[in-house]
Amino acid sequence: MRPFNQPRQRPEQIEIQFTFKNNIYRLRSNRSNVTLFDADNHQLGEVFARQRDGGSIEHLQLVAEGLLWINGDRMDYLVRLDLNQSPIRFGALEAITLTPRPSSRIGEFILPPDYYSHGQYSQVLNRLFITGHRRTLFGTSDPVATEWVNGQPRPLPKELYDTELDKELPQLNGVLFIRRKIPGDPLKACKAVFYDGVKAMPLLQSYMDEDMERGSWSVREIPFEKRVFLHSQRNKKTFMFELKAGPKLNFVLSQDEPDTYTFFGLPEDSRLFAVGDRSILTEMSDRWRTVISIIPPSKIISRQSLKSTPGLGEFVFTISNPETKVSTDYFLVRSSTNAHCFATPDPDNPIKLKAE
Repeated sequence: MRPFNQPRQRPEQIEIQFTFKNNIYRLRSNRSNVTLFDADNHQLGEVFARQRDGGSIEHLQLVAEGLLWINGDRMDYLVRLDLNQSPIRFGALEAITLTPRPSSRIGEFILPPDYYSHGQYSQVLNRLFITGHRRTLFGTSDPVATEWVNGQPRPLPKELYDTELDKELPQLNGVLFIRRKIPGDPLKACKAVFYDGVKAMPLLQSYMDEDMERGSWSVREIPFEKRVFLHSQRNKKTFMFELKAGPKLNFVLSQDEPDTYTFFGLPEDSRLFAVGDRSILTEMSDRWRTVISIIPPSKIISRQSLKSTPGLGEFVFTISNPETKVSTDYFLVRSSTNAHCFATPDPDNPIKLKAE
């Protein structure tokens, strides 16, 4: 698993460069080894980050001055750089041997783990997270959750056990952790915890009933106003919660709201809009109000944000009549003298549309 906001590099060779005391150094990986070079391309040292089954190193990251994280597709490693020597040399190499779920040392003689826990680096909090389980003799649970800050490890809050980093949230100065996804585990991710580097805040605890246990949450962002929501759609019910700086968890969307919605925002407008098959809603005082209603048998068959297409409006949706096969496109834009709008959405008098 690579750090967030980092492009995938070719596993065959990865190279990063850093400067220490005005001297330039390069770290270069080739499948399962990492080599340290000086500015003149003289080799200063090499470490072997062994990967099982022909695996490869996927990413290199200096998580602090003098500490390198080696992210492999099968196993991760941490290696110290000896900054007291001139030029710099490699120090101790440590393999991360935690497993995603409880693992028995006895069982490993018969069936070794397919893979180990991977680190995850947060650009927002500028630290490396490592979570998983220590292997025990009989496979009893022994969870570990550690963060590396300024090159030193420290324990994470217990709320982050059995979780993994899911989303960077720079607008909230933190990150979102969810229940660890384990291949073959029928239980989907439902646990959600917000972490700002100091406090771990469990989310949605009041809503974790049996229905929730079989569902998963996704993060929705409204980029214009930098709003962040947790969203889930199950059994014709939509669950929507807003995360606000602090952070404070706000209940936004009624649990009984039917239909499948696409959510969007408009520039210079703090409201959230939702478009379904036969209606467009807007939020007002933590309630949803219909502003556009589609007359059956017509329905909305496509919806798309056009914020990156100048001159075409901000949001376009298409209404189609399945009986006449007629379709009509409509644009929802902010009101202005150049918009040439034929109606203004009003929750007290919803616009009624149909395709003839």
